[in-house]
Amino acid sequence: MVVKNDDELAVQVEQANFIMLSLYREYSKKLLENKDNAFFEKQMQLIKHDMMYLDKKQMVTKTQQIYVPILKKILKEQQDNKK
Repeated sequence: MVVKNDDELAVQVEQANFIMLSLYREYSKKLLENKDNAFFEKQMQLIKHDMMYLDKKQMVTKTQQIYVPILKKILKEQQDNKK
């Protein structure tokens, strides 16, 4: 049973890493567009810090609660701009 939890945590951490890196990429694109550079640089630093220093469970929780909604908002804005 413990192995299953470890496996689930490993999958969740992998998904959290993907989401954080996707958000990092979106912020990087914004930097290239010269939009509010200080804000996006700070957000990118925060993501790097979280990836390096949060423990696995904290990273998964923060990703689900904070980074997923931000990434969804950015992607929705991109879709709306294409219409």
